[in-house]
Amino acid sequence: MLKEVFGEDAVLVEVKKGSSKADYKKAIEIALRDGDKILEIFRSNKG
Repeated sequence: MLKEVFGEDAVLVEVKKGSSKADYKKAIEIALRDGDKILEIFRSNKG
């Protein structure tokens, strides 16, 4: 569904619960480096 609406390069960035700001920054940098458009950053309850 997301790919249909936003295109093939759309991604969600998942960051584990309890992550630091550095973890968020790293996840975002990885996604951007891969040329993805970040749609949403969400915190999972896993981990």
